[in-house]
Amino acid sequence: MALSRNVKKANTHKVVTFNYTLTNKSMQATESLTESNVLLSLEFDKRIESLITQPDTFKNTTGEAGWRQYTPDLRIDYKDLNINYGEIKPYQISQTESFKQKFKLHQRIVKERTGKDLKLFTDKDLTPMKIVQFRQLKTYLRFPLLDNVDSQTLSQLPDNKPFTLGFVESITKQLGVPAYYPMVMLAHQKLRTLKCETITRNTLVEVA
Repeated sequence: MALSRNVKKANTHKVVTFNYTLTNKSMQATESLTESNVLLSLEFDKRIESLITQPDTFKNTTGEAGWRQYTPDLRIDYKDLNINYGEIKPYQISQTESFKQKFKLHQRIVKERTGKDLKLFTDKDLTPMKIVQFRQLKTYLRFPLLDNVDSQTLSQLPDNKPFTLGFVESITKQLGVPAYYPMVMLAHQKLRTLKCETITRNTLVEVA
């Protein structure tokens, strides 16, 4: 287990926490609950190959007015070989004019220094119950899907109405896999829940 880098914060009042990401099997630093929650949600983005928090610091070496240095919150490497940098902000802050102006500056800095785009990530769609589900399912991302089990299970599931996770478990247990395997299918998005709620055997799901 390795840290991606040592974080040197310009603002010493920020509290740094470290989050273990399964995406690239390392500890990544975050400076707010919003950053931690966005990082958690990105674990489930199948397009991502790896991600690093606070990857580079761009310093103002030309004396341009208005900024001293800028450190993006994320660098995301996608499986299609595209690379983007990311800035994470609470949604309400992201809607302010002061932030929008500053973000345009940051986009320009990143583009000029790296040739890459800077994308904005917010917590707009990250409801408390979505975060609960992400936390429940993150553990199960560690386990691989079993193609033979998946195909046999999916063939026995109704395609026109929801069913309980317990019903899926009754099928997978007959196939000789652990009782938690339906959670693996949820984590890897073979199945999806109908509601954002704590996941139990009674949770209604459908084929994704």
